[in-house]
Amino acid sequence: MKNNIESEQIAEYLKKHPDFLLRNENLLDVLFSPSRWNGDKIVDFQHAVIERHKKRLKELEASSDNVLDIARMNMSGAQKVHGAVLAIIEADSFEYMSEVITSVFPVLLDIDVAIICFEQVFQPTSQDSSFTDLLSANVQILNSGVIDRVLGENNDLLSCKSIKKEKEIFGVFSDMIKSEAFIRLKTGNSSVAGMLVLGSRDEEAFSSDFTGTSGLSKELLRFMVRAIELSCLRITNA
Repeated sequence: MKNNIESEQIAEYLKKHPDFLLRNENLLDVLFSPSRWNGDKIVDFQHAVIERHKKRLKELEASSDNVLDIARMNMSGAQKVHGAVLAIIEADSFEYMSEVITSVFPVLLDIDVAIICFEQVFQPTSQDSSFTDLLSANVQILNSGVIDRVLGENNDLLSCKSIKKEKEIFGVFSDMIKSEAFIRLKTGNSSVAGMLVLGSRDEEAFSSDFTGTSGLSKELLRFMVRAIELSCLRITNA
């Protein structure tokens, strides 16, 4: 008897609120689907459930495709960075290393501009004289404080669409660059602050969440910069 009363109450409620299931589509997943009926004023719940699952399936397929695209992009990025690192470790001088970065990196990484920048924080001592070669090589010399201004004092990595044109860094390429990445270089010498700068005319190449089309993730960029840092130390101590 109680079940009949509850059923009648539910039926009465649904009559008064014919759009209830439209507003609560999640209930279609737990309700039994009736067979298809023909006739006026007949709601085909089975069709609604099927359409809902089709929609979910499409969403899952889209999500899966997105994951695969990211995986392929990361794999491509890893291959690019491995090639760049191999080129760097062959360098036996600061001049050769800077030439690899500025001329070879853009080809290997599929970008438009790669620049290695240094700013001389203070005059090097006699023990730091080996870094004179570094500062006189084919690198971009920046005024003191520029690297901290671009990256922030407590930040070592920045990837973004190019909003503020860094003419001091990109020079004649500044108007062409649409996205960029800045990575701090730690040379092991407190008198020299360094930064690797990558730029692309593709505004989707670098993004703030490091998922740009370049495939260069945060981890890959750090790995590449670490190889440059170790090469600096190796060349200095040679």
